[in-house]
Amino acid sequence: MLQKASPWNRLRGPGGDGDATSVRPPDLKSVKWSLPLPGSGHSSIVEQGGQWFTCTADATTGNHLLHCINPGKRNIDWTIKSPFAQYHRHEFNTFASSTPVVCAKGGVALTPSGSSELQVYGFSLSGKKTWTIDLGKFPTQHGYGGSPTIIGATAIVAAEPDFAMGGILAIDVASGKVKWHHKRMSADAPYAAPLVTMIAGRETVIVPSTAFGLTALDAATGELVWQLKQSPFTQRCVGAVTRNGDMLIVTTGSGAGSRLAIGFELAKSGPPVQKWSLNRATSYVPTPLTVGSDTLFWGDNGIVLRVNSVTGTTVYQERIADAAFASPIRMQNAILNITRKGEVVRVADTQQPGPPTMLALGEESHASLSVFGNQVVARTLSKVHVLA
Repeated sequence: MLQKASPWNRLRGPGGDGDATSVRPPDLKSVKWSLPLPGSGHSSIVEQGGQWFTCTADATTGNHLLHCINPGKRNIDWTIKSPFAQYHRHEFNTFASSTPVVCAKGGVALTPSGSSELQVYGFSLSGKKTWTIDLGKFPTQHGYGGSPTIIGATAIVAAEPDFAMGGILAIDVASGKVKWHHKRMSADAPYAAPLVTMIAGRETVIVPSTAFGLTALDAATGELVWQLKQSPFTQRCVGAVTRNGDMLIVTTGSGAGSRLAIGFELAKSGPPVQKWSLNRATSYVPTPLTVGSDTLFWGDNGIVLRVNSVTGTTVYQERIADAAFASPIRMQNAILNITRKGEVVRVADTQQPGPPTMLALGEESHASLSVFGNQVVARTLSKVHVLA
């Protein structure tokens, strides 16, 4: 019997790696049920104790909306409204592109609070806003879209604007107490969700950025563990760092089509060492996926590139589908993603992908797929879809 996936409590699951290999993928023949949401956004869906959470925004009323969905009743149990003033953003961005995080003690969401201002707040599982932290002005070229991660009952928030003071914070989910705050001046605003991983027996937070390359912080104290001596990145970091064994894979790029992926090997001490780089066919917005000893880049243009994680050599490169901003996930013997047009795509998890299977949901989507128990849930611009 197939196991169920662990609680999908953050973007791309508990490890942030999109791993649901214990679950059989859907056949993509139909949608079991759908639920309309007020407002629109690109926030993915997360789960805690049978409750589902996602965000939208209503630009007409100027409210950011955090929704709690009851999947048994197939309705919205409650909504938390947070007012904001509209601000400049990229045409592909929304006012609700950040995915919340949840645990047994509650959750944390990032939301615009004013004109170009950012706020992080806590919420109870019964629908009460429990605390707020104003992060102040957040000047960016594209607006905000990064998502926090979670370690136990601690949320890790990376909030670094364009060429202004920002940083990485660790916040207690229940109380809102800031456990540590690594402040620094940014360059191009990074949007990558922090990676939490064990390195040399220490739980470590790894954040990529144009300004600093790769930064590793002690998850408990915020102490700087290591940082690259010089950043090799000249463009924006959007996809999260992917770990495969002793390799860290980092992607950067620009909307103009420039792409760069670098494979770093962890060292016994100090910063990792660059082993390879690729400047073609890699992804910019989607986070890469670990597939055995390989790394899979689901390109923004629909081209999928699979490489050996240690050497960077190509296993295959195929055009699979239309353009995608969502990040792929891995299920039993299959890789799944959703295109910008809202087509869920499944290909075989093999050395050659073979022809894809697709299911059109009829609405734009930039939100990564979620796996709750043994079912796959998709989020389009204004709807939730449970796949049969």
